[in-house]
Amino acid sequence: SLEERALEFYNYSVKQEYDSLVDCLHSSNFKSVTRNDFKTFLSKKLVSDEVTISPINTPPNFYFGEIKKIGETYYCIYYTDQTMKATFSHELSGQHSNYLIEYVKKRFATDKVVFNSRMNAILLLHRIKDVAIADKENNYIWTFSPQIADRAVIEQLGL
Repeated sequence: SLEERALEFYNYSVKQEYDSLVDCLHSSNFKSVTRNDFKTFLSKKLVSDEVTISPINTPPNFYFGEIKKIGETYYCIYYTDQTMKATFSHELSGQHSNYLIEYVKKRFATDKVVFNSRMNAILLLHRIKDVAIADKENNYIWTFSPQIADRAVIEQLGL
């Protein structure tokens, strides 16, 4: 079912199991980048010399919209909560942490951002909108894509 597949996708994301996560993505995600390059991108974007970003396993609180059939493809816009921790390699001062909190609130459109001085980390909870797709190309197994390229489909889905 869509709900089971979305939970599977969420769990791969939280556990940072990128091989399995990439297998859940819709093939349209790989038109301009290979699966291996995408996996490399995912693993590198979460770690730098200054900060390490880690997902935190919290209830996803899924909300699934209406399943719409467009042509021979099924689409469903759904929402999930995502909790992340950004741990900094250098100690943040109160003023710097306040600035970062405000930046993260704006960047992720959420008020659920705190700085934990003991962990030297920012914790945030935000809501993600994603699109589930089931089509012939993927044997009508639900796959996921953060964006849709086809303008007609975008309009029909109300994105």
